Amino acid sequence: MKSIYLLACLLSFTATAQSGCITGFVLDTNQQALPNASVVLQKPVNASSVAGTATDSTGRFMLNVPAGGYHLMVTMSGFQHQLFPVEVFVGKTVRVGPVMLRGAIRELKEAVITATRRPIEFEAGKTIVTPGASILTAQGNLFEALKNIPGLVVNEDGTLILNGQKGVNVQVNGKETYLSGMALVSLLKATLATSVDKIELLTSPSAAYDASGSAGMINIRLKRSAAQGFTLSSHLNYQQGRNGRADMGVRTTFRNKLTGISLDYSFFDGDKAKKGTLHREYHPANDTFRKTASQKVALTNQDQTHNFKLTADWDVTKYVMVDVYAATVFFQRSVPGSSYTSFSSGSTIEDSVLNTNTQSRFQQKTFNGGMCTVYKDEKKNELNFSVDHLSFRHQDHLQMHSWMQRTNASLPLRNDTLFGTFDDKVRMWSAQANFSKPLPSHLQFQSGLKLVRVHIDNQALYRQPFSGAIATTNNSIYAYNEHNNAAYLQLSGKFSRWSFVAGLRAENNQISGTAFDLKGSGHDSTYCMDDTKLFPNLALLYQLTETQDISVTYNRRITRPNYRDLSPSGYTVDEYILVSGNTGLQAELTHKIEMAYILKKLYRVTVFYTCTDDAIAQGFRERENGGLLVIPENMVSRKTLGLKGDAGNLLDAKWWKISGSGSLFYTENKWTESSRPRKNSTLTPTLSINNSFPLAKGWSAQVTGYYNGKMGLGQMEVPALWSVSAGVRKKMLKEQLNLHLYVNDIFASVRERAAFGSGAIDGFSNIRYDETSVGLSIHYHFKKGKQKEMADRSIEESKRINF
Repeated sequence: MKSIYLLACLLSFTATAQSGCITGFVLDTNQQALPNASVVLQKPVNASSVAGTATDSTGRFMLNVPAGGYHLMVTMSGFQHQLFPVEVFVGKTVRVGPVMLRGAIRELKEAVITATRRPIEFEAGKTIVTPGASILTAQGNLFEALKNIPGLVVNEDGTLILNGQKGVNVQVNGKETYLSGMALVSLLKATLATSVDKIELLTSPSAAYDASGSAGMINIRLKRSAAQGFTLSSHLNYQQGRNGRADMGVRTTFRNKLTGISLDYSFFDGDKAKKGTLHREYHPANDTFRKTASQKVALTNQDQTHNFKLTADWDVTKYVMVDVYAATVFFQRSVPGSSYTSFSSGSTIEDSVLNTNTQSRFQQKTFNGGMCTVYKDEKKNELNFSVDHLSFRHQDHLQMHSWMQRTNASLPLRNDTLFGTFDDKVRMWSAQANFSKPLPSHLQFQSGLKLVRVHIDNQALYRQPFSGAIATTNNSIYAYNEHNNAAYLQLSGKFSRWSFVAGLRAENNQISGTAFDLKGSGHDSTYCMDDTKLFPNLALLYQLTETQDISVTYNRRITRPNYRDLSPSGYTVDEYILVSGNTGLQAELTHKIEMAYILKKLYRVTVFYTCTDDAIAQGFRERENGGLLVIPENMVSRKTLGLKGDAGNLLDAKWWKISGSGSLFYTENKWTESSRPRKNSTLTPTLSINNSFPLAKGWSAQVTGYYNGKMGLGQMEVPALWSVSAGVRKKMLKEQLNLHLYVNDIFASVRERAAFGSGAIDGFSNIRYDETSVGLSIHYHFKKGKQKEMADRSIEESKRINF
């Protein structure tokens, strides 16, 4: 008996020693991963199966089999199958591919139907947009492309509104950008739309993602070349409105069997004019400044951006992959501007005017780099670790000259010149690790840890032009530190028709800030925050049929104030308008529930409800001199109840295709003003329609339009906004060359309008940017070599800090 056991062990060892490994990736013709594709190894003689598996979420597969010759069969519904011979050698890893599956082709009454990539798809809590499949989202830079996504409002100051809610977290390849405001705008303008593979809008992210972003998050997936050898892509875009704007970019890659290198450069240069009016009525209780002010504003943003990025990756072993990257963005803006403010007291007759000329010049320098290591074995156990660093500096020089005079007087009452300098320095370090392991009974376990350290130095100085003396009380030196520690556990699985994802995330956030008064001798103010919060999430999905699903999701999210919101430093717009931070600002917490019905990933109906405590919104206060103070404040609550419908295929004719989305949601804001409860409520309809016209000989056309109804954002209400754009595209040279001609905002309808009110001040604004433009975009892609498998090394665990 003992001899039989030893013989069995010997045979087992011999079989293992004589085996080899087959690994590879399955992609579609757009080089996108195809998860859940069937991979079967067959004997050449009788086509009997030897081993089989399915591709993971990155399209990767791995098989350990005895050495010998086989046929590899790869199949997936909706695609043509692939069958080809492979040879497995003892102790060697055979790298196959990538296996490219083409859309299934079938003839119906002389018509040829070919599976193509959809411009938009819908899942539970997720919308997936493919910019390259749409003419208007494929032209220009990423900032302009985001404006054409249904349900998303993008403002020039970097404010993002998703489904009527602020608090949107932006990621690139599953990692936090760490930027907000103008720093985020500069990054988006420096990123070409043609370099983006897909854009994911997640309204209910899982515990594996950071908890920040009450409205959800935007994950921008950049393209990764799978071509072995050399590739070169170039892009040029020019658009002309009142002013001209241009961007261009070049990308080159080189790849051999185990390593790959890519280098990207992009450039943006252009002007965008801004003109409008700001009306304010001051009615303080003490009658010290009871006036009406009507202000005309005109300025031009003159922007220039350079973006460099270098990435390298290599397969250290068949289980270990390493990525490194380094990137830098140089952004500079010059803003010449002027305003004319007319004051009247007690009547409509003008009694005084304030003229202000400003010249603002600022530049931003951003450098970030990092490394990611991924281990993944044939049992689909995965461990990844990454470290990242970001260094950011913002310098702003402001010169403001103003003079005020009586209407019936020839000499000015005041004539002032003010110089301001602002300097922000940000340093961030982060490290994170994630582990994933398949469990029995179709379960999957995930866990992760994250550490982030941030230090910021901020300086704001206003001085007299000749003496150099400190001019106002709005000067400060501000130091900010933040430590963020997070951990999560998540379990997912599938039982018959039921699928679920349940997770719990814990985040500890420690903030300390100190502001120094330059006219004093010590600390002006010091504050500290230290809180630990839990963020549960649950997603349930039931498969009614092969094409129909229903889902229910719940999660808890947070929007923490960034350091600019907390900084006491003030930015002087003119003599009567000051923008400042609030050191007493608290984080807002949101509970969100969604219920959805999904059909074929093309149609979705969603009912959603959100409840936010301590919601952050812009507040408007009266200043001591009777002017306006704009400051972020915590409201009591914000509640939203809505219904949303999405259709990726309203019409699918040969020459005309229509997709669209619409929603109707009710929002209620409550806050306290002068110890009195206040509230407002709005009912907001939205509608977006996309018309595509596939034409002959590589031509296609597109017309899109959207309408966003009035939205309530705390003390501020944003009136309805709508726009219509159109474009045509011509594909040439076997689709290597693409020409786009487009017109944005055809009817010049885009305005940034708002109405605000408080106890002592009411007002409204009507600002028009130079959005109406005609543009031409040219994209060329050259490749020399053959396709190679390419793993997805992105880490689906974000890190949080907003600047």
